[in-house]
Amino acid sequence: MRENPGSGYVVKLDDLKAAVLKALPEAKQAQFSRAVEDAIGHSDALIEAISPYMKGLQLPIPEHVFELGDDDETDDELERHQWYVLFDESDLYVRTPKAEFTRLKSLKVEPKFHNWAVFG
Repeated sequence: MRENPGSGYVVKLDDLKAAVLKALPEAKQAQFSRAVEDAIGHSDALIEAISPYMKGLQLPIPEHVFELGDDDETDDELERHQWYVLFDESDLYVRTPKAEFTRLKSLKVEPKFHNWAVFG
């Protein structure tokens, strides 16, 4: 659902790790920490390592994990040399149609989202 592949809903990996650790039973906390530390530096391995814990807590599975390096352009809120977890918008939000959209559909007219212009 992202309009720009370089955008999305992100959190610092450290913040997510701390939150998940608090939510996990004590018996699983050390195992989770080891899994994260062993996978740091490997995006796919990191997603694989944390996914079972996220599922168990009924949290969304990350779409991507990345580190911002020296060559990456960032906005004011993201920091270089920091690992981030990106979530797909559709895992976090549900879009519901407004009444006007429903009335259009009842007339057999269904607007569809398109990127009709690319800026930048």
